[in-house]
This record gives sequence, structure tokens and C-alpha cells, in this order.
Amino acid sequence: MLFARISPTIINENTKIQDIKILIKHENEYSLINSSQEKKELIQEFIEEMQKLISHSKNMGDVISNKEELEKKIAEEEFKKFLTEKIKTEISWEEANRKLFTNYISKSFSQSYLTEDKKMQIFKDFIFKLHESKKKLLWDLYQEKIGLNQDIAWHDVQHMLQNDKKFREIIEKEREALFNEYKIFVQERILSEFHQFLNETNLINKDSPTEGPLYNGLVTKLNADIRFQRLGRNPDKRDKFLRAKIRSLKYEFEKKERNEKKNALFNKGYKNQDEDKINRDWRENKLYNKK
Repeated sequence: MLFARISPTIINENTKIQDIKILIKHENEYSLINSSQEKKELIQEFIEEMQKLISHSKNMGDVISNKEELEKKIAEEEFKKFLTEKIKTEISWEEANRKLFTNYISKSFSQSYLTEDKKMQIFKDFIFKLHESKKKLLWDLYQEKIGLNQDIAWHDVQHMLQNDKKFREIIEKEREALFNEYKIFVQERILSEFHQFLNETNLINKDSPTEGPLYNGLVTKLNADIRFQRLGRNPDKRDKFLRAKIRSLKYEFEKKERNEKKNALFNKGYKNQDEDKINRDWRENKLYNKK
């Protein structure tokens, strides 16, 4: 290679094209380049690459022993910078490859250090982070302006936020897609808070009604809490979860009661008996009838 004999130790921030030209002018590869402008560009490119290597290294020994690894690192950083400059909206790998990367490959000296798989990995990470940054920006805005409103439509959101700078920073297609994601988040959040309320409230217990006027009265009381109230737009789902919770409380109470009776009988007179037999007797209700 043309620059293979040049030691990194001679490169510094003040290195000029002429400094390198003196060292390589007798090399066969150099003499084969006809254009003087091309020679200058090639040398300048080499100087800049070596200066990057040195700036990314702790000492000159690192440059000499880890030159290839450092060049790969720089190539990756250059590619990330390229993506940041060129891509402002979410696109597919195929589209980016077709529209952007052909020119990038022809212009970048460091590109040879990036495999196709590595480029794809960096690109996918970049698109994910781009999506997440836009998602946070808009979701914060939606939470501030919309809250947990399940019924608001997209055209209402557009009208409400049309003059908001953050909203207008993102193209309309992505705004709507992120709004649809936000609505799914709202639904999951409402359901989570509903179940949290059922676990916390002291208005329901194992004896709570599950049908009839008393049940309707219970629902009215529970509706005083916004977490319960939000699910009122879907009463079938709300009642299904509420009844399941009451049945669960009843089941847990009965299970605890059975275990307490079983342990009490065991402690009274069956300590020396086989535990499997005690369990078998209990299932057959023999122990309970003996009490």
C-alpha cells in the first residue's frame, strides 16, 4: 500500500501535504497516479484519517498496535454522523440503501471498514433512537394537552395542536402514527389503574354482591373514583373485571379458612400420622366430620 511505510509517529496536527509527499514520491503506486490534484487529495485524506486515529487514542502505542480497530471505530462514528445529517424521518433500510448509501460509499475513505451487517445494525439502532426521541417529544405533549382522554379523535388533536412548535417539528404521517401508539398506551394505563383501584379500595370484599340492585349501588359508590369511572365507557368489561375480583376475594378467603381448619386439626391429634393420609382424609371430609 502507498502509505504502509509511513509511521504514525510523524503525523501531528501541523502535518502538511508536502511533508508526506516527500516520503512517498518515489513509490511505484504514487508514480502511477497521473493527476496532481488526485495525488494531493489522496495524501490529504491519509493525513486526516491518521489525525483522527491519533485524536481517538490515549497514546501513540495505541495508534500503532490498534490501527485497524481504531479505524473501524472512526468509520462507525462517521456513519452515525452521516445518518444524523441525512435522515430526519423514519425510513426503511431498503430505502436508505437505495437513496443514500451508494453516494456515501463512493465518498467515504473509512467505509471499507464497515461490513453490510454492521451498517444495518447501526442504521436500525439509529432509526429506533430517532423514533423514541420523537415518541417522547409527542407523548409528553399529548399527556400535557390530552391526558388520558380515550375518546378524542385524531382530527381534534390536529386542530388543538396545529400551532404548537413541537407538534409541527414532526411530519404529519409520523404525528398520527405516534398518536395511535399513544392511544394504545392510554388504554393500557386506564386498565392498569382500574385494577390498582380494585386492589386498594375497601368498598368491595368477599361478600359484595355481583348482581341486582345491590350490585348497581356498589358500582355507583365505586364510580366516585376516576380510576373506576374511566372504564365506564365499556361497562361490560368493567363489570367482568369487578365480578372476577369479588369472586377472587371469596375464593382466597375460603382457601385460607380451609387451610386454617386443616392446620388446627393436624395440631390437635394428627401430628404423628402420615401427612399424605391427613390430606387424603381432608379431601374426603373425614376429619371435618370427626370434629
